[in-house]
Amino acid sequence: MNKQKNIFLYYVFAVFIIFILLFTYKIFAQQDTVDATTLVGKYMCGYQGWFRCPNDGSGGGWFHWFNSQTPSYSSLNIDLFPDLTEYGQDELFATNMHYADGSVVKLFSSYKEATVLRHFKWMKDYNIDGVWVQRFGPKHVGWNDFTNKVLLNCKKGAETYGRVFVVMYDVSGANNSTLFNDLTSDWKYLVDTFKITQSPRYLKYKGKPLVSVWGFGFSDRSITPDVAQRIINWFKQDAEPKYQVTIMGGVNDDWRTKTDAWATVCRSVDIISPWLVGRFADIAGVDSWKTYRMMPDIEECKKIGKDYLPVIWPGFSWSNMHHGQTPQNQIPRRGGAFFWQQVYNSISCGSNMLYNAMFDEVDEGTAMFKACPKKSLAPVDGWTLTLDADGYNNLPSDWYLRLAGYAKKMLVGQIPLSKTMPLNPNKPDSGYVDVSYCDSKNINANMVYIDKNFINIQLKKNMPVEITIKDISGKSIKRLQLEKGTKSYRIPISLFEVSSNGIYFYCFNIGNNFDIITKIFIK
Repeated sequence: MNKQKNIFLYYVFAVFIIFILLFTYKIFAQQDTVDATTLVGKYMCGYQGWFRCPNDGSGGGWFHWFNSQTPSYSSLNIDLFPDLTEYGQDELFATNMHYADGSVVKLFSSYKEATVLRHFKWMKDYNIDGVWVQRFGPKHVGWNDFTNKVLLNCKKGAETYGRVFVVMYDVSGANNSTLFNDLTSDWKYLVDTFKITQSPRYLKYKGKPLVSVWGFGFSDRSITPDVAQRIINWFKQDAEPKYQVTIMGGVNDDWRTKTDAWATVCRSVDIISPWLVGRFADIAGVDSWKTYRMMPDIEECKKIGKDYLPVIWPGFSWSNMHHGQTPQNQIPRRGGAFFWQQVYNSISCGSNMLYNAMFDEVDEGTAMFKACPKKSLAPVDGWTLTLDADGYNNLPSDWYLRLAGYAKKMLVGQIPLSKTMPLNPNKPDSGYVDVSYCDSKNINANMVYIDKNFINIQLKKNMPVEITIKDISGKSIKRLQLEKGTKSYRIPISLFEVSSNGIYFYCFNIGNNFDIITKIFIK
């Protein structure tokens, strides 16, 4: 009888453990998936996805990497050289360029699903919420059409890694006479054929799918105000309900002071996003723009009841595209200081959403993804921009993804608003926190952040906590109980031996069945 009772108790205990594990997994999965119902609090990047290579399956040739079908340095169209070390060999395609050791330079294609999924994994790893997927030209038809394939790759990437995505129509180079039909028929095709808005990862805002049309009010775009207004009206209210959206307008930086028909057009979108790339070139310019342009823009948006979406960018260079007629490293990144000042200014002005231009734009040198860290690792055929260009010789290839993760955390209040860049480009791995998982949304925690060499935990009420350190395999290697029961804990990272592989830092509430307060990966 006792034996049967023991077996029953073991069974009950096993079921209980399985339930706890499943419940915990569900909680972590929810915390690791971006909310797809609002743009507020989102840190989104633009995603060009326009890189094509021969033999990538698309049936086309070189596109955007080179300005001809001869893949040599004389035709190179990009400045910032990517870090290609993590891509699979089946994702890379040979050029006529070489590295110092004589090996052939190979480049990726946005047509390859594995490549785009890799990019979305990086977004998850560094806490980037998702992307505005760029879309050019007339209606694209077919599952294997290059532009459609890239969008479907992004859809799968977002669904796989819990990110969000939005269609962004760029009207650069468009035919004004056919533009209305081009955009509206394309959107209907995406909704009806690809069921794009039915994806749980397609971002909604204010109860409708979100769409952007970029290029309003620029003198060098062919689109006219009447066509632009017709497009906006169709997307907002004239289309059948299943095609209606909340619309973000990418506008020229002078939208607020325009006095022609564009003044009305720019104010008729739901979200106003002035294009700021190239509008300033140093920290002083960033601050001047904040005072004389951004703050008045935000006040105008408040006055007319519109959301304001600022554009932030890390630096700029397009010398190879212009065959050396423009300066190399034209607007330097300054080790991230240029980027961080824009982040700080935008949030300090009250912005509750950010648009980072861009994730993969190496043509104009604004890409945030993993880039070649040193000139010695780049092709020897000619000049390309690498992360050591400003004298910071030890930056890792993911430096700007790391900064993006901190920008997101500052946007949503997980770290304090600060002008000081949270990472030191002279000591890039000092106190670095991999933001692949850092949850401070637990009901018991107000804020969890890294301040130099300390982990700071601010709780909503007094409570004792337990700190558990585990290696990457999950093995517990250290445990500390802090039972003073205060609201604030400041824990030196030096208490833990942080290996090159990293450690997991857990903080539990002792007084409430060891509910997890935060989990951070540190390396």
